[in-house]
Amino acid sequence: MDQNIECNSSLPSDTNLNLIESADDVDLLSTVIQEKLNIKIDAQPLEQVIKNILAQPRATPINSEARLNCLQQLSYGFSIALKSFEPKGPVELITEFDLFLYLKGYEKYAVELAKSLMYCKQFAELTLSDKLILFKYIRPIIYNIERHYTSIVYFGTNMDDLRMLLDDTTAIDVLTTIRLKAFKIEDLTETLRFWAKINEKLVKYIIKPMKFLQLSQYEMAYLLAHTLWNVQDISGLSSDAIRVADDLSQQIANDLHEYYTYEMRLPNYANRLIKMTKLIDCSKEIENDKHEISVMSKIFETFHIESSGCL
Repeated sequence: MDQNIECNSSLPSDTNLNLIESADDVDLLSTVIQEKLNIKIDAQPLEQVIKNILAQPRATPINSEARLNCLQQLSYGFSIALKSFEPKGPVELITEFDLFLYLKGYEKYAVELAKSLMYCKQFAELTLSDKLILFKYIRPIIYNIERHYTSIVYFGTNMDDLRMLLDDTTAIDVLTTIRLKAFKIEDLTETLRFWAKINEKLVKYIIKPMKFLQLSQYEMAYLLAHTLWNVQDISGLSSDAIRVADDLSQQIANDLHEYYTYEMRLPNYANRLIKMTKLIDCSKEIENDKHEISVMSKIFETFHIESSGCL
């Protein structure tokens, strides 16, 4: 799940735990259990689905007569994922946060992200261990950017419109204080105060810059590729994976240069590229903030979410 959710290898077998049933129209792979102010999520079934996707030894075929490079392959796969995230009907703005709707959207995102990566030949041919490490690393970073990209495509670029899609049917206003379904507001006061600061950072460093940039789908694929193949912060990768990543980092930079120069007719793109890559750095920082909140919440026994079955 998201990096702000602490991951344990297994959930405790406590008879005082309360299994929370989702609504009839929300089908989850994960199981959600409530214990006082703690929410425990068993995401092992989701993990197995993702492992099955990434375990394939060859890339998903692309129906194209042209030979596509790595960035083009990722762009093809990620465009399918982005299309699946788009609302197909009306979107309801909610003021009561439903954890099940969030998890439903997050599970779909995780599965579609795994599928999109498997269109890339170089990624698909890595060992399963390397693929799982890379997937776990990029998943929360790209999620922050993808959610706001999809939301901006749907809601538009008005700087005062801060709606964010939870899934393809519901949205929240990022700076509006909302209730968490099944919890009293007084039980969440401390947690909401910390999350308000994170949301302010989201608006300032991700949402508004993205509205200004109005990223193309190909640029979104570049951010995915750039995050995927810049592996200096990732531990546990094999030497083969590091070598592949080093080679592809330069290749995707060249591919983006050609995109800006010949397709977009934008030879002076350096400033735009700097602003784009800052989105990745800010997303990483926000994930670190979420992790700190999770740790502090557990220490002081305030509202806390932890998950088993993390990749």
